[in-house]
Amino acid sequence: MSDYERTFSVRVPPERAFRAFTDPTELEQWFATRFDTDERSADAETPGGPVSFEVTGVQANERLQYRQWAASPDMGIDVTVVFEAVDGPLGSRSRTPASAATRSCAATRSAGAWTRPSPTSPCTSTTA
Repeated sequence: MSDYERTFSVRVPPERAFRAFTDPTELEQWFATRFDTDERSADAETPGGPVSFEVTGVQANERLQYRQWAASPDMGIDVTVVFEAVDGPLGSRSRTPASAATRSCAATRSAGAWTRPSPTSPCTSTTA
């Protein structure tokens, strides 16, 4: 198993970045074409196919932990997203340490709206 960490910064407060990861309407703008959720789990239709999630821990506006999988929870990855304020006006940083094979594509924010990556956007991949 390998460790993987992805860090990105956005010009919004941590509370706003956290909402982009936890609000189904926001997720449908930048991550998935459909995002159905209840309090602890979700199913999404993404450009890469269907994905399921189970929330395993939440510390509002600071940390989000979940298990993510495509075919089976047994083949999923455990993800922790940490939201941190950074120096500068309205800045926040999100760190995503994860173990196992994972693929990550950054979302972008333009003119106040989140947008999902295009099929040709650059992605970072690692494998266990």
